[in-house]
Amino acid sequence: MYTLHGVPFKVYRQKSMPVVSCATWRDYVLIMGNGAVGYDGKTQLVYSIENVKRDEVFQENDIVALPEAVTVKNVFFSETGVCCTRVSL
Repeated sequence: MYTLHGVPFKVYRQKSMPVVSCATWRDYVLIMGNGAVGYDGKTQLVYSIENVKRDEVFQENDIVALPEAVTVKNVFFSETGVCCTRVSL
């Protein structure tokens, strides 16, 4: 993490690897990554939401519930700070 003037002030490491997507809004970061391998042999998609300024975790490694044959296209925050995802069928 860097300040507005480019000075590094915090090293951040995500637990789930590899990271699939990352989105930020103000002090919040949403990180989506591969989690554990499921019963079908596929990795589960998990996400975490954190406030990096206050070092608070709101949700950690929660599973993204996707129907069969649906893929995530975008992960973003709205103008008001609502977490959003865009999927394709």
